[in-house]
Amino acid sequence: KLRRQAAHAIGESRDRNALNTLQSLYESVKDVEVKRSIIHAVGNNQDQEAAYAFLIKIARSDPEKQARRTAVQQLGEFERPNIVEELSKLYSGEADADVKKAILHALAETKSPGAQSRLLELARSEPNPELRKRAIHVLAERGEGAIGDLLNLYDAERTPDVKRTVLRTLAEIKSTRVEDKLFAVARTDADIELRRQAIRLLGERAGKRSLDFLSETVQSNDGNTEVQVQAVRAI
Repeated sequence: KLRRQAAHAIGESRDRNALNTLQSLYESVKDVEVKRSIIHAVGNNQDQEAAYAFLIKIARSDPEKQARRTAVQQLGEFERPNIVEELSKLYSGEADADVKKAILHALAETKSPGAQSRLLELARSEPNPELRKRAIHVLAERGEGAIGDLLNLYDAERTPDVKRTVLRTLAEIKSTRVEDKLFAVARTDADIELRRQAIRLLGERAGKRSLDFLSETVQSNDGNTEVQVQAVRAI
């Protein structure tokens, strides 16, 4: 613990040799947790250009998976014109799914508008189902600005499991547009399971509008029984 704190303190130092010290330490230290603290300390160093170059090197080629993940997390905090391009290259060249997930989160952290386009691309076409779902989740972390892309993704998607992921992700964003979509799916979607999920999500929003809708659904004379039961549970 003391060694980790010492690494952090070196990173905060204004000494011009601090970054060189950290890089030298990184090569000689064996403990994984201390190495991760050194990576965090590098990210906090004032010499951002040299720090960035060192983190990119670790993210690309370090044999330790946890080290690559930590370096990627730090890279997401850098505001650079080419950060989306660099993270995309890391994603394409990375074989480990956990590190790829970290890259997705780093993309979500950047303020570059290109990050959202890249996340949307992966949410649409990533062949790994788990990574695709994670791309959808982190896309929503960008907030209200991602609602339009998520709504379009839902409408264009044909795989029910992915559509359920999009709905769950949308429901995490407090927005009238999201609520309107949940009502639309709950009322008319051809997939009963998607309707039931939308109803459950509306129940979690705990508003008068959703309560009125759920009550109407329960009392409908021509409603689907499974949907009505879900509405009761949601109430």
